[in-house]
Formats: sequence, structure tokens, C-alpha cells
Amino acid sequence: MGDVNGLSREAIEALPAAIYMTDAEGRLTFYNEAAAELWGCRPELGENKFCGSWKLYWPDGTPLPHDECPMALALRQRRPIRGMEAVAERPDGTRIPFVPYPTPLFDGSGRLTGAVNMLVDISERKQAEADLAERQAQLAAFVEHAPAAIAMFDREMRYLAVSRRFLVDYGLPPDTELIGRSHYAVFPDIPEQWRDIHARVLKGEELSQEEDQFTHHDGRTDWVRWSMVPWLRADGNIGGALLFAEIRTEQVEARRALADSEARFRATFENAAVGVALVGSDGSILRANNSFARMLGYSAEELKSRTFQHLTHPDDLATNLSVLNKTLVGDAESYCIEKRYMRKDGGIVWASLAVGSVRKTDGSVDYFVSVVEDITDRKRAETRLAERNAQLDLAGKIARIGSFMYDDRTRKLQLSPGCAAIYGLPEGTFEISREDWRARVQPDDLLSLDAVARRAFTNGEREFVLEFRIFRDGQVRWIESRVLISYNEAGKPVRRIGAEIDVTERKQAQQALAERNIQLTLAAKAGLVGTYAYDADTEIMQISGGYAAIHGFPEGTTEIARSECLAGVHRDDVGRVQQLRSQAFRNRWREYKVEYRIIRPGGELRWVEARCFLSFSGEGHPLRVVGVSIDITERKRVEEEQRTLLAELDHRVKNALATVSAVVSHTRQGSRSIADFAAALDGRIRSMATSHELLSARQWHGVSLTELVQRELVPYATRNNTELNGPDVSLKPAAGQAMAMVLHELATNAAKYGALSTRNGRVSVRWDRHLNGHPRSDLVFEWQEIGGPPVVALGKSSYGTSTIRGLIPYEFGGKVDLVLALDGVRCRLELPAEWLDNDSQPFSPPHMHHGEPEKPEFEIDRRREQNDR
Repeated sequence: MGDVNGLSREAIEALPAAIYMTDAEGRLTFYNEAAAELWGCRPELGENKFCGSWKLYWPDGTPLPHDECPMALALRQRRPIRGMEAVAERPDGTRIPFVPYPTPLFDGSGRLTGAVNMLVDISERKQAEADLAERQAQLAAFVEHAPAAIAMFDREMRYLAVSRRFLVDYGLPPDTELIGRSHYAVFPDIPEQWRDIHARVLKGEELSQEEDQFTHHDGRTDWVRWSMVPWLRADGNIGGALLFAEIRTEQVEARRALADSEARFRATFENAAVGVALVGSDGSILRANNSFARMLGYSAEELKSRTFQHLTHPDDLATNLSVLNKTLVGDAESYCIEKRYMRKDGGIVWASLAVGSVRKTDGSVDYFVSVVEDITDRKRAETRLAERNAQLDLAGKIARIGSFMYDDRTRKLQLSPGCAAIYGLPEGTFEISREDWRARVQPDDLLSLDAVARRAFTNGEREFVLEFRIFRDGQVRWIESRVLISYNEAGKPVRRIGAEIDVTERKQAQQALAERNIQLTLAAKAGLVGTYAYDADTEIMQISGGYAAIHGFPEGTTEIARSECLAGVHRDDVGRVQQLRSQAFRNRWREYKVEYRIIRPGGELRWVEARCFLSFSGEGHPLRVVGVSIDITERKRVEEEQRTLLAELDHRVKNALATVSAVVSHTRQGSRSIADFAAALDGRIRSMATSHELLSARQWHGVSLTELVQRELVPYATRNNTELNGPDVSLKPAAGQAMAMVLHELATNAAKYGALSTRNGRVSVRWDRHLNGHPRSDLVFEWQEIGGPPVVALGKSSYGTSTIRGLIPYEFGGKVDLVLALDGVRCRLELPAEWLDNDSQPFSPPHMHHGEPEKPEFEIDRRREQNDR
């Protein structure tokens, strides 16, 4: 074989290196088994050119065409190619990095006859280089981030590497740069024993201590486990020292507390509030605490003769065994389920069961630790909760609180009943399109909504909040929407889930609150409420606009000497103000208040209440005074008015008692029996109480004549036995009380003996106002009884008749005409305008016309027994 230049084909085949040959045009003429293995295929000789690889790549992954590969270059340039690397890709996709050694072949005349190429597989070298880089990075990361203090030194004890934990444990700032610095320069006060340890290690000793006390520079003491060993250079000489130190304070203390912990475990096991049991792999109860025993109605000893299979409700046993078997075969270490237990008395207990496995050294389960919590009450609550959820859906619909889900693919919104109600959609609507939803949103809000959504999508946010307006039933409503976004692997939003609530009332309240805040800002100044603060040493006061307004300082004043403020205090009060402050300073009061008068620059007298808050130094020296000043002039005026009103009330009570005394006396004189006396007195007292109640309701500013008439007639009125006609007239308090007494006597007489004592009787009451030749209009009141029994006048005038005829003329200068006519009582009275409280009311001409009875304004269908007059 001339092509192999004397080498035998058998020898090349036996070589472990991949070797192949080409002719002068680059066509493959030979390759050995190692080349076929590297390529992962067997190319046809004479067809493939330059290389038998399926595909070629440069080391950076860039495709390498076959006609540009090293073999092609060697043939074109007629020289060997060295120092290049390439990657061959097999048909199965695996890639092999290699170094080619293409060499052109020439015959004796120098003619190019072909080339031979050896491909050296450098996969292992590449992997080794990558592993080395990775190990170096891991080592650096290990040292840097190791959870223990690690430091590497050279022979001069200069730092070569250090972990972050070293800085923390030795109390060094996290940005301290140690590399290259001497350990003794960083810790100049290091004990001599450590210098000796360093010297011994640098001579080749390996030293360590499991528990050694280390005292920090701030006096703290820790237990430390440390070891220090020399490290060797490549030539075998000692290059320096490696220190490993670990704070073991917690472990030492934990070990010392282990005995106590074990005792506490036993106590906890026996006295735990939840059931705890140790269960064998066959289901037998090895040990159970009292809580578990009480839960199932057994004793702890009785449970040892039971298995969990026996105790489990039959309907839950299959599920329990299924998860248990997973732990037995090693698929799980623990499990949690909810199941039912059968009590000894046949009852059922719902429990939350958490089981962990304790394994032997061979991996098989030794026993299980079961923690059992009685959740019977919770299960009952869950049943009630399901009912509440149904109620909640209904409440959401009524209260217009709802949820939704939007699918970006279908562009449809799924709505809860409450959400549908928010938008005013027909009952039973569970889905609408995006376009339908946007049509309901106020157009001015759509742009801002879209902008918020776009920003959230761009930033990959998972949540955003919207507020917008909608049209519903012709009204604008405010909606708050909280939205959660789900994205696919490409980062595109695919689903939005949210909750919506109608916040119209809240928005209205916010607007009202903003208005109130503006009003309060104005009120602080207009209402004369101000604040101030000053240092006790300088006594330069910083004051608010309200404070300046109270004291009449120029607008815009924010700072003033306390002496200037004190100059405006009333001279009779300034001593008391100063004395109280001195006492507060002396006794170290934290707070005090004082009321005093000030004289404003214009001479106006005002009352002020000052509330002061004091702060003191550690030695008790007053530092700062902060306070609020309130103009209480109006309150002082009101207090004075209250004193006057109390005096007036006292006077009115005395008058009322005198009136009651007179009523009692006259009623007794006109009564023929105790029963008559009690009934008559009760009615008259009730009449006085009614008028007093009406006056109180109007704060003694007057009483409505209409209400007086209605209240007196209401016990006797039926559907058609009364007629009331007249404008709204308000009587002054004294006239109202007198008119009430007159009306009571008229109504009582009509009920006992007159028109209201029979089924066909009727009373007509009319009133109006007219000028009657005076510049102010008087009140004219007429009472007419119709259809009652014949009226018989008695010879002696009763107390009631005397009240009707004499009270108005005597007390108020009015006129009364009482006629006891046979066909019914008639009473006409006039009350002067000065006793009317609303002169602006409309009035009629002097003559009043009677018409047919109108529909009664009130009705109470009851009868009164008739008594003698």
C-alpha cells in the first residue's frame, strides 16, 4: 500500500487514535476503527471530503464547514496544520472536542498525493479543565461563604483568604480588607499562647481544640471549636497555616441542656394538649399519651392492646393504609391526613393526623410518631362554613361585592353573582365579553386603566389595583378592583383573577373628608385654636396661625418672645399664670392647664385655656414646653348663660308648682267624690304636662296651636266627629300653657256632656289671624259643638267654666265669649298679637266662614264614660 507510506493497514487499525487519509482532492480513502468511533458513523470512502464527521464546529460553537476544516487547509496550503481545535458532532447529537494533526503527503517527485490526519479526543482534558475551574470557584465560594470562620495564612501570618463568617465571629466590619495584612496587625492584643500555636503549626504540627473559651475585645465570651494545620506547597514545603474556627456556644449550651430537654420531652409527651402516639410498623400502639387516650375514651394501657386499624373508622381505613404504605416502601418520610377515629363508646372523632417515620440503620421503618389533633369542632364549623359561603354569595350579590376571572385567550370575564350585581347585570349572568365590560366603564377612565395594565404587564407585576367609574341604572358608581395576574413561560399574561367592590359611598366620604379637612384648617384659625412650643432656656415661642389669631398678633407671625405674650395677659391673672408655671417646673409636672384672660391689641377682652406639656433633663431641668391654646370666650359666655337659664328654670319650676297647687285646690272644691277629684285632677295635670312637653321640644321658644288642639282631642276623636281648620300659629310659652288649660276644659266637657259624648256629635275648631284695626294680627279661635245632647246650664259656675272664661282675659288681656247654647257649646276667644311667636304668618279677614267638615286629620276610636259636670 503506497498510500500509507510503508505503514501496514493492520498497525493503523490497531492504534487507539483516530486516523484517516484522503487523496489530493480531499476524498476519504481510509479511516481506522477509532476514527469511526469518534465520528459516530462510517462514511463512504471516495464520497466524503476532508473529514468523516457528521458536522463540525469551532470551539465557540460556530459552525465549521468541511471545506474550511484543518484538513482542507493542509491540502490547500500544502503544509501541516497544528495548534487548532475543533468539535465534531455525531449523528446522535453528541459533540466531541478534538485536536487535529493534518499532514499533506507527497511522492518522490514532490507531487501532492493526499494527506493523513490524526484526531486526538480532548474531551477528558476539556472536562478536567472545566472541573478544575469549577473546583477553584467552589473552593473560593466555600471559603468566602463557609458557615464557619476560615482563614488561610502564609508563613509570615499574612492573610491569603478569609471567609465572611471569620469577619462576623471576630467582630470585624463586613467591608474590612484583610488579604495581605498581618494577623498580628489586625489583632495587636492577641494572647501570647496564640503566637506560640501559630509558630508550632508553621513548624508542621496540627493542633485543635474541641471546646475552647474565646474572649472578644468587648468582653463577651464564646465557646469555640478550632483546628489549625499547615498547608504544603507543590514542592512539599510548608506554605503557611489554615485556621478553622466555629462558634460552639449554642452546641455546648445545648448539650448541657440536653438532659433537661429529654425530661421536658417526656413531660411534654405525657401532658401534651394534643394526642401523641408511637405506632409500630404493623399498626400496634406502642405508647400513647393521656390526651390521645381521653380523645378516644380509652385508658393509655388499653390502647396498647389495640392497633390503629382497629381504631380507624372503616370508611377512612383504605386511605390511611395507602399513605402509610408509601412510608413503609420508602417513597415518603411522613404524611398528614384528616380521618375519623372510633371511640370506645361508639362515637366518632374527627382528627388531623401528622405521622413521621423513625427508621432503622438499614432504612426500614422502626416505628411511627403520630400527632393527633381533635378537629371535630372544626369539621362542624366547616359544615357551617359551607352554609355561610352560600350566604356569602347571596350577601355579595346584595352588597355588590364580587369576584371575576378574565381569560386573555377567550377575552371573556367569568363573574360571581355579587360582581354581576355591581354592574347591574340581569340575575344569573355569569359571563360577559371584554367589549361589553368596557362599554360599561366611563370613557374618561379607560385610558388610565389601560395604562396601568400595560405597565404591570411590562414590569411582570403579579398584582395591581384599579379604581374607575361605571354607568349603572343611569348613575355613576365608583369601583375598586384588585387584580392578580398569571403569566405563561414566555412572560405573556394569560389570566387575571380579581375582586371588585362598589366604593361609591367611600369615594363620597373621601370627598366629604377632604372638604372637612379644608374646613378644619379654616376652623383652626376662625375657631381660634392654636399651638405653640418653646425652649425653657430661650423662651422664644414658635406659634401657629391660630395662636397668632387668638392673641391678635399680625397675620404671618410664627415666632415671638414669651415675654411679649405675657404682656397681653390680664393683670389680675398674670401672677397666677406665672405661679402655676413655676410650680409645674419645680414639681416636674408633665402636664398642666390654666385659664386666664388676655387683652388683645385693640382692647378686646378674651378668655383663653392653655394646656402645656413639659419635658425635663435627667437632672430635672425643664427643657421644652409644648402646648395648645384655645379661645374659650364663647364657652365662658355660655356658662354664664347656663347660670342664668338655671335661675330661670328654678323660677319656672316654682311657678309650675304654684299652678299645680292652685289646680289641685280648685279641682277639690268642684269635685263631689274622691274618684271625680282624681279623674279631673289627672286630666288637668296631663294637659299641663302635654303643653310642657311641647314647649320643651321647642326649647321654650313657643308651641304650635295645631299640636295643642290635636293632643287635647286625640283621646276622643273618631273618623268623623272632629274638624280642625287654621294656619300654623306658634304661641309664646305662657300663652301656650294657658291655651292648653282652656282646650283641656273644652275637650273634657265635650267628652263628658257635649258633642263628643254621643255617636252623632261633632266638634268644629277653627282659628285664624286678622288685623282687627291693629298693626299686628291677633288670634281668633272658635269652638263649636254640633249634634250633642241639649246643654243645660247650671246655676253655679264650675272650675272648668271659670278657667275658660277668666284665664285668657285675666292673664293675657284677651277676650272670651263662652255660650252654653241648647244646641251645643260655642266658645270664641281672641288672643292679642303680642302673645304670638310668629307674626309673619298669613292672616285672614276678621270674619271666619264655617264649611262642611273635611276629612279628619287624626283619629282614635275610643269612648270615654260620661261623668257629671
